[in-house]
Amino acid sequence: MQWIPDLLKHLAISKLFATAVFLSAAALLFGGYIIPEHIPRLDGNIRVWAIGALVFSATYLIAWFLSTMWRVVTRATVEFGYRGRDRDLCAFDKVFIELAARQPGQTLNLNVLKYEHGQMTQLEMIQHGKTLVSRGLLIVGEYDDSIFSLTERGKAVGARILAEKRAVEDVDA
Repeated sequence: MQWIPDLLKHLAISKLFATAVFLSAAALLFGGYIIPEHIPRLDGNIRVWAIGALVFSATYLIAWFLSTMWRVVTRATVEFGYRGRDRDLCAFDKVFIELAARQPGQTLNLNVLKYEHGQMTQLEMIQHGKTLVSRGLLIVGEYDDSIFSLTERGKAVGARILAEKRAVEDVDA
């Protein structure tokens, strides 16, 4: 029964093949009723195989479609949910994003920052970074949770924060 997982793996690679099987099986099954002069009606064992191919490919295509739609809906929900919240950043959020935005091609490594006595600790910084991750502004490092990088939205917010800070500095100067 090793052929079943192999078949599913290859079907995951080829949605086009599953679509072709679905259309072919549907044409064989229903074509004899719609245009009997061109497609003969199936009977016996061949009909069972055509029904099986139709059901299998239809199930696969429906599952693929639903998973794709789920990703689109959840991504849109997250994007629209956080769109208005970018303006609600506290001062510490802005400082954290500004630190990451000053080196946009690199990551923000909290291990190398110097923490003064009485200020925030590294653990507090990591926890705060994770809240910005949940807001969709940062990505936490894959192997080290003290390394952060900006998402595309985070880069846009960081550019806006840097521009605002530059404008304030220009007015003060």
